[in-house]
Amino acid sequence: MTTAGIASLAIIKERLLDGGVLQTEERKRIDAALRDGVGWFSSNFAVERNPGNPSWHYYYLYGLERAGDLLGLRYMGKHDWYREGAEWLIKAQQAGGSWPAQGGKDPNAHGETELIRTCFALLFLKRATVPPSVPLGPVVTGD
Repeated sequence: MTTAGIASLAIIKERLLDGGVLQTEERKRIDAALRDGVGWFSSNFAVERNPGNPSWHYYYLYGLERAGDLLGLRYMGKHDWYREGAEWLIKAQQAGGSWPAQGGKDPNAHGETELIRTCFALLFLKRATVPPSVPLGPVVTGD
């Protein structure tokens, strides 16, 4: 859910900036929340699993892609998030082109079917998120 929060805040910030209605105090609150979210990733970063939930691993990876690209980040803390995620996905891809269930668990657990896992993996690899038209500025995490 951290990825969804970061992505949502990045989109909101971009729209408010585009509309010329982002007030200084609102921008400070949004930037603080973005820093906190990215800071959480700096401490809990993983690509081989969903660090916040034992399920929906590939959904998490797509959320990571959205958050990283919307903020224009190359790194989450000390992690080159896209390189690490892409390397993991390429290694994990099965001979038929799909991706396995996390940890060999039930592939239909929580509705994450083989098709859904494959779609999220491909969205990550394609970098399907369109970056904002105006850079949102760096997010400094302290790492």
